[in-house]
Amino acid sequence: MMEEIKKSKKTELNTKNYHAGIKLLTQILYVIKDMLKSVNAKDQRNSKILRQNVFYHDMIRLAKEGFRFFTEGLHHKVYLYDLLEYTHIV
Repeated sequence: MMEEIKKSKKTELNTKNYHAGIKLLTQILYVIKDMLKSVNAKDQRNSKILRQNVFYHDMIRLAKEGFRFFTEGLHHKVYLYDLLEYTHIV
């Protein structure tokens, strides 16, 4: 997704795909968070491995770009809400 952002200009970014990607990443982060709280030691270990492999700097850059591309009136408020939820879980 970061490569698409780097190549695109504000008007060229496909916000529907970006929004879907943010929603997907949010759900993945919720799963990792739930695994960390599990009583099963394997789930906790796997959660730690997944957290180590998640590139937080790229995730933060994705959130920043999402806010930069948001234009009130042009984009739905659901997009902004999902972006805020994503940044909260990151």
